[in-house]
Amino acid sequence: MSEFEIYGGDTQVVATRQEITRVATQLHQVSDLLQNQIHLGAMFSNPIHFAQTLIEMETLVASINVVRNACHAAAESYFSTEAQIHHIFSPLEPVPVSWLSLGVIAITDPISLVMPAPAKATKISGSGLALGPTNLATLADRIKQVKTDKPGAIRIEEYGATGSKTFVVYLPGTQSWSPIPSKNSLDLQSEFKALAGANISVSERATQDALDKAGVRVTDKVVLVGFSQGGTIAANIASQRQSYDVAGVVTFGAPMNTVEIPKGIPVIALEHTNDIVPLLDKDSNPLTKDWVTSQNSSPWHIGENPFKPHFLNSYLLSAKELDVANDSNVTAMRERIFGDFEGEPAKVSYYSLEQK
Repeated sequence: MSEFEIYGGDTQVVATRQEITRVATQLHQVSDLLQNQIHLGAMFSNPIHFAQTLIEMETLVASINVVRNACHAAAESYFSTEAQIHHIFSPLEPVPVSWLSLGVIAITDPISLVMPAPAKATKISGSGLALGPTNLATLADRIKQVKTDKPGAIRIEEYGATGSKTFVVYLPGTQSWSPIPSKNSLDLQSEFKALAGANISVSERATQDALDKAGVRVTDKVVLVGFSQGGTIAANIASQRQSYDVAGVVTFGAPMNTVEIPKGIPVIALEHTNDIVPLLDKDSNPLTKDWVTSQNSSPWHIGENPFKPHFLNSYLLSAKELDVANDSNVTAMRERIFGDFEGEPAKVSYYSLEQK
């Protein structure tokens, strides 16, 4: 079994790296301020008091410095991945990935920046039935099924016969790698546009159309599950105020941490440390009680496809291992997202995402 590095999701965690750094900086300022209060003139006017103050001040400053260094150590311990990503992408540091994506779009499809292509979703199958997911492997497997059986489509599960309902949306990754936009909106153009920001990609806007046609109402909840581009779409949708309630996000191998998902929305992110795709956004995921990240190295050998760690099958294997590991934070976050309808029957529909 792979060794997982899991962080976030702990209700005791209330600080981000920025917050830890801010506190450490303030402690440093307090230390300087205290030391500046010692004036040589006081040594002559009241030498005994000066000596006492000096001894106490040295002890106090030393204590402050211990706490300040502990802050830095904690930040590095929690966010060591960030340093690795920074090293890999240091030549690109001045240019955020969203700007790079916009640059690619400006070269390959400039008209779409001012005249976005119309997007639509078409229901392509009648209703089927399924039971609510009980683990992460089920989520990855359902993404795999829709990708294999219905290319260019997404899967929507509807839970609850009366009153408020919950919808679970399964979003596959990129399926067309041509730089020219294709009818299948899960293409390379949508990949770049999803990375550039919310409400830009055809695939994201077509997903919203699918939710409208599935009958999602103001009182309903929506859970978004995505792989690769699908995970970025999920994060983009969750980051924006919607007419419905976004009840959770689960992603596999998705660059998404530069997207600001509002507090209160539970997130589970599975990433492979040897998968380049989740590193595209360069930063590590937030360390908050609403966001749990699981990282492990996917099996890969010299001579194999270098993108194998990004394959959905690789993430399916890791999801199975993570389910067996039964980490308390991952389990608690999964319960927050799926606990109300685990094992319950659902109506299943598929929608093709297209650009007109």
